[in-house]
Amino acid sequence: MPEPQDETELAAQAIGQGRVEASPAHMAGVAAAAVTGRWRQPFVVEGEGASETEAPGDPDVLSSLMEQAVEDGTGTAAAADGVTVLGKTGTAQVDDGEHAWFVGVAPELFGEDGSAGLAFAVLVEGGGAGGETAAPLAADLVGALAE
Repeated sequence: MPEPQDETELAAQAIGQGRVEASPAHMAGVAAAAVTGRWRQPFVVEGEGASETEAPGDPDVLSSLMEQAVEDGTGTAAAADGVTVLGKTGTAQVDDGEHAWFVGVAPELFGEDGSAGLAFAVLVEGGGAGGETAAPLAADLVGALAE
């Protein structure tokens, strides 16, 4: 997240706009941190990126907000049969349109020893709104893994 150039850019960055850049792996980590209260550096190879820090905010409040987003908010299309899904939709404006996002956690899938369970991010480049495009894909992913 680059240093904001002015107050307008600071406000834009506060809601994930402006020059903010994030990878899907990073955003999955953000979703997990909202549940566990700990942010773990994303990694591709097991054993790498093991650093961990305390995440800002109350995990109980953040988890509750993410649960509400899927139960009756913009992320209802991410609901999966028989599996709890907590998440957040997003839409990134880019020069050639919009990218659809959904970041989430399925706490009971693979969660052990205080882990968040399965944390994931769905990004559809050129996909429009996150709740319409990325959230249904998240439901498909969680449903398939639950089987």
